[in-house]
Amino acid sequence: MARTIQITDGTTTLDLVNSTDMEWLYGWLPQVATPTGDGSISAYVTEEIPVKVLAATDDALAASMQKLLALQACAAEYWVEPQQATPVWFYHQLESETGQRRALVKSLRLAMTDPVGDWTTEEPSARTRTGMLYVKRHPFWESPTARTFPSASPAAGVVYAYDYTAAGGGGTPAAHDIVGDVGARIEDFVVSFGSDQNGRLWRGLRSANRHGTLANFVPTWELENGTNSPAETGVTDDAGTDPNGASPGAAAGVFVKVVETDLNWDDEWHLVMSIYCSQVTANESDQFGLFLRLLRAMVTAGTWEVQLRYGYWKMVGDADYVRGRIVEINSTSWELYATDVIPMPLRDLRTVPIAIYSGDYESEWCIKIYARRTAGAGNLYLDAIYPIPLDEGFCFTSHNTTTVAYDTSVHTGPMDNTYGLVTVPAISAITDVPQVSDASWYLPVGDGRMIIAWARVASSDFTDVPTLSTRGAVDSGTYYERWLALRGAE
Repeated sequence: MARTIQITDGTTTLDLVNSTDMEWLYGWLPQVATPTGDGSISAYVTEEIPVKVLAATDDALAASMQKLLALQACAAEYWVEPQQATPVWFYHQLESETGQRRALVKSLRLAMTDPVGDWTTEEPSARTRTGMLYVKRHPFWESPTARTFPSASPAAGVVYAYDYTAAGGGGTPAAHDIVGDVGARIEDFVVSFGSDQNGRLWRGLRSANRHGTLANFVPTWELENGTNSPAETGVTDDAGTDPNGASPGAAAGVFVKVVETDLNWDDEWHLVMSIYCSQVTANESDQFGLFLRLLRAMVTAGTWEVQLRYGYWKMVGDADYVRGRIVEINSTSWELYATDVIPMPLRDLRTVPIAIYSGDYESEWCIKIYARRTAGAGNLYLDAIYPIPLDEGFCFTSHNTTTVAYDTSVHTGPMDNTYGLVTVPAISAITDVPQVSDASWYLPVGDGRMIIAWARVASSDFTDVPTLSTRGAVDSGTYYERWLALRGAE
């Protein structure tokens, strides 16, 4: 271990420790960014580093200044020019600090601070010139070495809880909770499909630091486990007539079916069914968070509208429930529909914490599904609700598909710009640049899971099977852990 204070683009380097160009002087007070609380990136900070400008001759002084100016230009161009792909990094490590850190440099500036003298007359060999080096840098430090995601092979389905902290194939990479004190930058995360043409992927992040026991989280709420409306005998659980299309639940392919029998469903809202938390799990507090609720549904013909309403089972009337947006269901194939962003619980845990009312009080936190038919005479099928976490990080991509095996990857660069690609490895081709919608797309500190749901461009097939973080049958994809200040031994 040795002290490091260095600015480099990988080719040109200013070493501020024992340098022949510039040397760090005592008096540097490192800046520490303030976390935002919502997972977004803090404001960039400017380091003010007192330096000696070392040079034996005027020509040597010019060479040192040209080196600085080359790094200045490189940093400035990287910020504005997508084709300039070389970043400038500021490396730092204390004398006895185990791990080195780096931060992206946005700009560099040197201001000379000599109290007397003149650059045009004073020989540098007669007196060392001093200056203040201003380094505007990313608010977070990151590890110079990337970690690799472990590969995973989900079973056929719609949603998967991916343990990105688990060991990879053959134990490489090793099991590793995310370290640092801010979220890790996801440089490359890939989901691969064979002939299954899935053009939409939802990814939500969830950590044990904020959300308790991750293994207790239930990413699939099977609607046949709920309670059907007693006002309509035509609302029934269809037991196993669609084993490949509907998710398994309590039996192969069970779903809730709405057939008009006792009520008029044409342009009239009626309750279809209700599902409350204790019908899904006994671990209520492990389901807390903010979620995008995906609904898997279809019709046999015509068009239906569906609305999720949520509250508590023993609320006096439906008027007390929060009403979600109205979603149109018109596909005759199973399809995933983004319904609402719904929190659980409804109470503010800062004001009414679990210490006062335990998670058991959320056992009757409830979602009610209302529906009406707006065209045709078909039936409505409801399969499951999938809660995709939003509060610790989220990413959605939508793209065209190919007829051969392909990868869908999402990349976050050093500037925190996020980019997606669809590639065909067999022919080394890029086939699409997908739409990417993301928020706080960084791996939370600690043990974590990524809840991933996938669907085709206009349907959802339960037999589709992806692989995660795999290129050429090996673990792949990378991330960089980050710190606000010192890294220490992490």
